[in-house]
Amino acid sequence: MPLAFAKLLYKASPMGMTVVITDLEELPRVAPTPDLLQSIAANAAAQTGPSIWQPEKSASGPASLRLSASDQRIIVLRNGILIGSAHATIAGPVTETAAYSLSKVDDQGFHWMQLPLPGQNWTGSREVSAADRARVTMPDDFRDRLNGELTPGVTLVVTADSLRAGETGKSLTVIEADT
Repeated sequence: MPLAFAKLLYKASPMGMTVVITDLEELPRVAPTPDLLQSIAANAAAQTGPSIWQPEKSASGPASLRLSASDQRIIVLRNGILIGSAHATIAGPVTETAAYSLSKVDDQGFHWMQLPLPGQNWTGSREVSAADRARVTMPDDFRDRLNGELTPGVTLVVTADSLRAGETGKSLTVIEADT
């Protein structure tokens, strides 16, 4: 990769962010690292089992959320470290990967904006409606803890794909450079 592009990529990629660079047509599904998988899946029950909430494992820094419709699981990462995991469902189909950023929190609640990903052709801003937010269900106690951690800038990636290692999925190009 050209050095100038590498510098831009590393500058835009915070610690713990997953970056895949490939020229392959079929991209393995991007899953958490083996250490992360071991911490949330010491056995099969951990994938579908009770909620995990351990924010002390990474006390400060940016949080990011991954919600898998396939696994029916939401995971919360801070600095790339798993701090939470719970059963979560999405009413209706998830047809494509979508990314969201929490833009503000006020008296009306949490305001999420959809972020355009490559191949998604739309213009303008897309604030997520209350009806769309209500499509996601998770245990109330987990949601309450999660809500206490959410600050503007938190990102959420929703995917139909599994977060488990070894799964395969569709290719998704986030940044592409002309060479």
